[in-house]
Amino acid sequence: MSKNKTINKIFQNSIIEQEYIDYLKNEDIKIISFDIFDTLFFRKCGLPENIFLEMGENDLVKKLFFDSQNFKNYRINCEKEAYNKSKNEEIFLKDIYDNFSISKKEKNNLLKLELKIENENLFLNEHIYKWIKLAKNYNKKVILISDMYLSLKDIKRIALNKLEKISFIDNIYISSEIGFRKATGKLFEYVLNDNYIKNTEILHIGDNIRSDINIANAIGIKTIFYNYDKNFQTILDNERIYLKDKFISKDYLRLLSYLSNPYKNEEEKFFYEIGSCFFGPILWEFSIWLKEIVDKQEIKQLNFFMREGFTFEKVFNRLFPDIKTSKVEISRESTNFLNLNLDDLSEVNFNKFKEFKVKDFYAAYFLEINDEKIKSIENELLKNLESIHYITDDILSRKDEIIKNINYQKKALKKYLKNLKINENSTFIDFGGGATVINRINNCFFENASSKLDILFFMHSEGVKNSIPNRIFSFFPSNEKTISSIEKIRRTPDFFEILLNGYNYSTSRYELLNNKVNIVKKEASFFDKTLKYNLEIFYDGIESFIKITKDNNDLISLYDREYLYLLMARLIALPTPKEVKYLGNLKYDEGKGSNYFYTIVKDNQKSVDLQELYLQYLNAPFRTQYEYPWMEGFITSIEPSLIKKFYGNVQTQNESALENILNQIDELSLKEVSIYGAGEIFEMLFPYLKDRDINIKNVIDSRAKINTFKFLDFNVKSLENTNLTEHDIIVIASVVYYDEIKESIVNHNKKLRYI
Repeated sequence: MSKNKTINKIFQNSIIEQEYIDYLKNEDIKIISFDIFDTLFFRKCGLPENIFLEMGENDLVKKLFFDSQNFKNYRINCEKEAYNKSKNEEIFLKDIYDNFSISKKEKNNLLKLELKIENENLFLNEHIYKWIKLAKNYNKKVILISDMYLSLKDIKRIALNKLEKISFIDNIYISSEIGFRKATGKLFEYVLNDNYIKNTEILHIGDNIRSDINIANAIGIKTIFYNYDKNFQTILDNERIYLKDKFISKDYLRLLSYLSNPYKNEEEKFFYEIGSCFFGPILWEFSIWLKEIVDKQEIKQLNFFMREGFTFEKVFNRLFPDIKTSKVEISRESTNFLNLNLDDLSEVNFNKFKEFKVKDFYAAYFLEINDEKIKSIENELLKNLESIHYITDDILSRKDEIIKNINYQKKALKKYLKNLKINENSTFIDFGGGATVINRINNCFFENASSKLDILFFMHSEGVKNSIPNRIFSFFPSNEKTISSIEKIRRTPDFFEILLNGYNYSTSRYELLNNKVNIVKKEASFFDKTLKYNLEIFYDGIESFIKITKDNNDLISLYDREYLYLLMARLIALPTPKEVKYLGNLKYDEGKGSNYFYTIVKDNQKSVDLQELYLQYLNAPFRTQYEYPWMEGFITSIEPSLIKKFYGNVQTQNESALENILNQIDELSLKEVSIYGAGEIFEMLFPYLKDRDINIKNVIDSRAKINTFKFLDFNVKSLENTNLTEHDIIVIASVVYYDEIKESIVNHNKKLRYI
């Protein structure tokens, strides 16, 4: 399909295009006016000032300004100075460079360089060009209007020469040539007078809310805003806060995908945007990355684990239809039997579930309840029973039956994998993050497959540990910039999984019927028409992004993976009220053997001090996971502005603690430390200690008084069980409990040193 046909198909039902067509049908509208920069033409580099950063790579610029940032700041300041000096509303590019304190020859060379890089960056927005042709079909006059310091001659050379037919343009109005600007309204008035038309006879389309929309509307000119609406601007504000220097304010692919939205209903529009503007870029890049691995590792078939694999495979096949793939109907629940230990029934840890009933315990071992006493309490929660010895004794008495059932499941699963042509060299792809199911399959069926390679969408610390000795690659990188985001997604993956799962039930177990494998699914009562419809809209959004991107680019990497990870984590960490409204209302099935499901953000939690609750959550994110599945969503649903205001302070608090610790470590030239506090700050600190080659002698935590545990692969002990001398330095890795930890150290031994 040609580029024009694709654009036509994607936008033909969009709200913005329907609005435009209505204006074209209006015989009172005589002229259609288009903004030039960021409307008719986009820049590959995004923001206009990024042109200056690219110029900074030139040898002359390096010689004069040393680096790109120096040049960018100087260029922007000289532009401001030129406007201050100008007697007219607008200036020329030459006026800007006249303010540079360099030679005339150097000024001319920089001016030419700027035009050259602008030319290399500017490319035609095919959608607006289509609108221009539509306007001509309706016998409308087409003009271009721009507030720009470039001359008309320069604009024709670097931009308009990219038009297939410049004859479609009846007139061009540039502020530098006329001396008036849109931003003051005078350029619009000039256009009205020059064309002998009323303000009601022109339609203007542009991306700047002030100069293209508000000013034009104030004059009485009808407009179409070719940009994100106010609600999505709120999302971008939150992205700016969370992503910091990784934030991208101008992404034409996201913008075009956003504008392609065909839905008026707020809920439908929301799910389309989540697909087009978030998961579209993420899944494009994931597919490109997978293809690179396929080529480098000579992989013959990709095997996507359901249910998230439904969407992963769908997008990958859209881009690379010739590569063989399969969907593997598998789940944590359907592979639990591979991990069962009849010598330790506690491995089925029902405390990890909100509603793990007696009957679920039996189902985990593929057993029917025969005992009438137990049958009478089959719907009771195990964790509520005073004693379960009678139950465990009954299960253990049926050991032979369990072994038979496990072997049956193992045989069925093995045959199923064989039917999919999966062997010891096959590559599995799963969502993440601990590689539990992948490792279960590998350990049971492919234990000696030394050359095996598997892939996770994301991987947390448990996944890193579980990946050894097998090779498991993670799409999202794990480093000091992403580690907190990894933990955000690890703690609250719920709505990501729901969206990626599609309208697919989870696999419960396998059956052999007439020597064929039957997949037994667990139906979910909350699967309804609304969910199915919203998921279809979500996929429509992804599909639109993929089509737009494919038509504007080769099949290449376009996004930084760290950026995409932060983009994804922001949805959890700093959501908007609208995101909470719709994502928080999704229902999540607990899985793993339990039939329980819950709404991600409940409205029935007790009244709490939100600020205190958030502080406690930041200190121990997983402690309240069951009561508040999405903590940030819950807080935002009650007080929308709290996290946005509080977010920077919390980050600064942790970052200040980290900076303070590192400064003291560097000043003391320490080579060995003991850490008190197996929590978030230690996670932040750990990569810096590794970089400095500092040995971590002990990891201490008061929780280890009850039982020792592992954190970041360190054995965590209580202070009382740690051998420390006055020569040791203890790093207090906590902000909230700093005073309490300090007091416990002093009470334990006054000679111990701490920072």
